[in-house]
Amino acid sequence: MSRKNVPQESARWSNEVVADRWLSAFPPRAAVTSPEDADEIIIMHRALLLAMPEKFLHARKTPGSLSMFMKPLKQLIAYLANKEDNCTGHFSKVDSTLARYSMRMRY
Repeated sequence: MSRKNVPQESARWSNEVVADRWLSAFPPRAAVTSPEDADEIIIMHRALLLAMPEKFLHARKTPGSLSMFMKPLKQLIAYLANKEDNCTGHFSKVDSTLARYSMRMRY
């Protein structure tokens, strides 16, 4: 996957576009029983996001920040790796393997 980072791009988007993109990247966590409920929840969260200036400012800055893009990507990768390895933490098996390897290299 390739992504071109253009920090100024999100500044040109309308408030509605920012809210829609934010909610597509970070959907609200809620127990949804039907597609109609999901649509209703999205509409409610969109209205709340547009009504909260500090949260909205964060949503506007996030698409232009590479570090803010990488954070949820790293969390997803860590979650999937930990689920696969049946463990917790930030790549705990990889970290311990690297630590053992680096200890051997010192001596």
